[in-house]
Amino acid sequence: MDHLRDSVPSTISDLFRKKLQMGFGCWSSLLLALPTALTSFPRFSADRLTHDLSWSIRPLKFHDSRILNEENSMKAGYKFVALASVLLALAFGLLHSRSSVSAASAGQVTGTVKLDGIAPHQRGIDMSKDPSCAAAHKDKPVTTENVVTGANGGLANVVVYVSQGLTGNEAPLSQPVQLEQKGCQYFPHVVAVDVGQHMKILNDDQALHNIHPQATKNAAWNKSQMPGGPPLDVTWASEEVPVPVKCNVHPWMQAYIVVVKGPYGVSDDSGSFQLDNLPPGNYTLTAWQETYGTQTQNVTVAAGKPTAVNFTFKAK
Repeated sequence: MDHLRDSVPSTISDLFRKKLQMGFGCWSSLLLALPTALTSFPRFSADRLTHDLSWSIRPLKFHDSRILNEENSMKAGYKFVALASVLLALAFGLLHSRSSVSAASAGQVTGTVKLDGIAPHQRGIDMSKDPSCAAAHKDKPVTTENVVTGANGGLANVVVYVSQGLTGNEAPLSQPVQLEQKGCQYFPHVVAVDVGQHMKILNDDQALHNIHPQATKNAAWNKSQMPGGPPLDVTWASEEVPVPVKCNVHPWMQAYIVVVKGPYGVSDDSGSFQLDNLPPGNYTLTAWQETYGTQTQNVTVAAGKPTAVNFTFKAK
């Protein structure tokens, strides 16, 4: 039996049994281990723990009064740990249920942005001043991206965001967004980011680049990035729509960073966009496009249901 008691615990009851047999002095370390134990065993049962412990801790006959006192202390500690285990399990279940309810009650906005009319001609870009850049596009010359349309008049690179109706206490999105320099172009041409959300900027080219956001409401900065250099990690402190971005080395490189607060979506080549995790309520949505400016619409978001909103910009 001794070699079994000293084995590595494989269940939560084994963990408690091992700690109990080590003496009352281990209660503090046991309590510290409880959160990890509980999260590691999602099917933990306090009744099973009590049953296992009742069979594993047997009363022993001691003649030394000091040892008897230690045994009583262990029994008292056992009751305390069993109670603490139940309370922690209940707390963990409550937190899990609250997060599930919150996710289920969130709403969603989906829609399409279209261009009414003929898109303007996009001029070609001359990259001959940097042979490495020109070589990357020798089979397909690139053009500007001021107005990009897809099938059925879908308008790309439109940022749709909540301009009114949020509490202002929303936590920033945890997943970082990415801005790449590839083929001496910025990808994507338009990128949206939440206030406080991290942005990773990468240089995939064999050329030196210089990222220069021309911010007016946020701190201005201008950083060079060597080929194969580590990504830049930046955040934005204030809303700003938009922040033009250029490269001081390659003047044709242009992009826009749109800094907003709360959920946002950017339309793809078909004009489709989506905003997730909006609490039920009334909001004003704003759609921004670099050539055509902004449009707004009021929308009511219901719990657990998608709400359709469409925008149409008229070609100039």
